[in-house]
Amino acid sequence: MKQIKRSTSIINVEQIFDIIEQGTTMPVRCRLENGDNVVVKYMKNPMGEKILVNEWIGTNIADFIGLTVPEYGICDFTLEAIKHTNENEEINELNAGKAFYTKDYSKSLPIIRGMLNRVENRETEKIILFDHLVNNKDRHDGNLLCNISKGARLLVIDNSHIITDEPHHPFIISEALDEAYILSNDILLKNQSIYDSLCFEVGYSEDKLMEYATEIKYSLTNDILEDIRQRIPVEWVNVLGETRVNQLFEVLNKRLSLIENIAKMIIEERRRL
Repeated sequence: MKQIKRSTSIINVEQIFDIIEQGTTMPVRCRLENGDNVVVKYMKNPMGEKILVNEWIGTNIADFIGLTVPEYGICDFTLEAIKHTNENEEINELNAGKAFYTKDYSKSLPIIRGMLNRVENRETEKIILFDHLVNNKDRHDGNLLCNISKGARLLVIDNSHIITDEPHHPFIISEALDEAYILSNDILLKNQSIYDSLCFEVGYSEDKLMEYATEIKYSLTNDILEDIRQRIPVEWVNVLGETRVNQLFEVLNKRLSLIENIAKMIIEERRRL
């Protein structure tokens, strides 16, 4: 388990192509100065800077535990690029600044039935555990892509609404840290359709689930989480507030400490469902 997809340098956005209308955060397709085509989520997007922090935390953790994620990093959404876009009604100088990007794979498609049984990276157990670790109740066929450029590989994307469950539910730290809430079957129920497809077509092992839970618990150390935290751009922290960022990691640490219990709950509940 190690990070392999994160860029360590901040690259300028050179050109903005268009807005992806399907997303509530209104991400944009762009080209970076290094020539990469990427999808960018920017400051002052309709859902606020909190989704940038969520994306950064979630994608780093997914990458570290061995899930297949697109190449990602932080870019500078420049005033120069904004000035030359045709999307001026939605994108303006207020959106300039540090932004989160993932590489845009032109041959990636939302998963469909019949495609999953051909994927090479069989990560069902890790996907389910990851969603429970970061409290992701929004796993669906639009944020689990299949990259068909070389074989068929699943790509886990979109961590906009993790940890706090906003905007679906108001964030109350005491509730988020409650063991009964953490060990509930709510995530399984919310994501049941995609989990059923993964388990049926890709495969699912209770033994692997428990093995991965233990591996995640002891490999995702405080030092790794602190490194992720320290790399959050100060602009995002200033808007969200130091207290809220601290709370995000407090919730993550609590969920991580219970990951083996969560795995046992998943096994029991999937037998029932």
